[in-house]
Amino acid sequence: SYEVGDATLDREKVTHAELGLRAKTRPLTAELSVFVQDFGNHLHDSPTGLVAIEGDDGIEFVDTSSPAAAGGLPVYRMTQGAARISGLELDTRWHLHHGELHSLDLRVAADLVRATGDEGPLPRIPPARTTVALEWRQGPWGASLEWRHAFAQRRVAANEETSPSHELVSAALTHCLRLGKLEADLFLRASNLLDREIRPHTSFLRDLAPLPGRSFSSGVTLRF
Repeated sequence: SYEVGDATLDREKVTHAELGLRAKTRPLTAELSVFVQDFGNHLHDSPTGLVAIEGDDGIEFVDTSSPAAAGGLPVYRMTQGAARISGLELDTRWHLHHGELHSLDLRVAADLVRATGDEGPLPRIPPARTTVALEWRQGPWGASLEWRHAFAQRRVAANEETSPSHELVSAALTHCLRLGKLEADLFLRASNLLDREIRPHTSFLRDLAPLPGRSFSSGVTLRF
C-alpha cells in the first residue's frame, strides 16, 4: 500500500472497559468477555479509492477504475476522529470424556467486533466468526480438528470492498518429548483442508493474494 501520513495529528487517547465472566462445571467450562473502547482521536488509515502509479515523472495518483491502475498500490491516508470499538468473545469447552488415560473436549467459540467512527464503519474490521473443534489428548499425544466460519463483512468503510463469508478447516497432531530439563513439542499441521480461496477482510493484500490453499507443515518447539 501507499500510505500518506499527517504530522499534525494528535496523540491517540482511549477509555477502555472490559467485563469477563467464567463458569466451570463438571461437563462444561465457559468464558465470556465483553469490551468497549471510546476514542477521542482514533488514528486509522482509510482507503482513498486511489491507486499510486510510479512513472518517469514520479508518483501519479489515479482512480481505481482507471485502466492505468493495474499493478499500482492502493492509497491509504492517515486520519483521526472519534470512534467506538466494542465486541464480545465466547469460548465454551464441553468435556465429553475425561479419564486417567485420555480426554476428549468439544470446543465451541464465537467472537464479534463492531467499530464505528465519525464517518461510519472503520476499515479492515474482522467479521463475526464461529469455531467448532474436537480436541483429544492421551499422555504425550494430542490431536485436534477445527472448523471455523467467518461471516461476510458488509459493514465497510468508504472506498472499501465487502468480503464474502468463508470456511477454514484445519487439523493438528502433536507429541511432547521430555529430554531432561528440555521439552520438545513435535507437530504436524494441515491447514485449509477444503482448499478454499480465502481473502481475510483484515489483510491489506486480500485483493492481491489469498491465504495459502491446502497445505501441510511440521516442526518442533523447544522449551527449556
